[in-house]
Amino acid sequence: MRKSNRWRIVSATLTLCLGLVGCGTQTGDTSGPVVATYSGGKVYQGELDKQYHIRHELLGEMDQAKGQSKQEFLQEYVFYHKVMVDEAKKSGVKVDPNQVNSSLTQYKDMLSQFSYGGDKKKLGDKMKELKVQDADIKMLIENSLYLEQFQKQKLAPEDKLKKTYEENKASFATATVHHVLTKTKEEAEKVKERLTKGEDFAKVAKEVSIDPSAKENGGKMEGPLSQYVPQFRDVAAKIEIGKISDPVQTEYGFHILKVEKRGESEPFEKVKQNVEELYFAANQATIEKEWKTFEDELKKKADIKITLPS
Repeated sequence: MRKSNRWRIVSATLTLCLGLVGCGTQTGDTSGPVVATYSGGKVYQGELDKQYHIRHELLGEMDQAKGQSKQEFLQEYVFYHKVMVDEAKKSGVKVDPNQVNSSLTQYKDMLSQFSYGGDKKKLGDKMKELKVQDADIKMLIENSLYLEQFQKQKLAPEDKLKKTYEENKASFATATVHHVLTKTKEEAEKVKERLTKGEDFAKVAKEVSIDPSAKENGGKMEGPLSQYVPQFRDVAAKIEIGKISDPVQTEYGFHILKVEKRGESEPFEKVKQNVEELYFAANQATIEKEWKTFEDELKKKADIKITLPS
């Protein structure tokens, strides 16, 4: 069963901002009074109003911080998307403009689908009402990429990732795996019994599996083993080729699996994202502590002052 999320951002606030692409750092609207200052610059009322409207009005149902005050928003905005992005740029982080451009359509499609019932005209009308243009969204996407890459650079340096890769090389082998997913262990044991007696794996998977993709692929999955959740991956990396496994419990339920074939390990660069996920999962507590320490030190240096009236 594939993992449903990428490597974890260790700051909850940063996760929110990155996931929703709801903040920005390039030169913004300089109208109105200054509402915040920090060691690298200042934020004006015009910029705050636009960013706050985007975060809490344009997102609609996707707004995961409803009720957040402008004071609270501004504090987070200045730190994460002014101070920290400036820090990312100083450290040499680069963002590919082509990646920003390609993300714009995807972002608007997602926003339209989840917040405006798939009606792109409604989204466009809301953008006009809020005076938000495509250029504003591209700016936000760019800064979210700066933050994501900066955190990876700080917390998952190349040497540590390569060490993780070498220590878990078997997990990065490509494999063809067949599986059936059930809700209970008892159901999984019944599936194993049927398969052991010679029933066709794809037929049983289509009939029994609660994995939605099984109806189409008959439970057959291909690719690097590192894409799967740990319990599933570990069994798939070690089980004898062609053998029907015992029930394997994961967060999704109970699996019965069979590995048809395993190949050579994929090169590091090809599975780097999977290596990152494995590294962060194995070192989460340490990483969270390191990131919290870094944030605290950066906040002290940032000298953020909020002048927005309460």
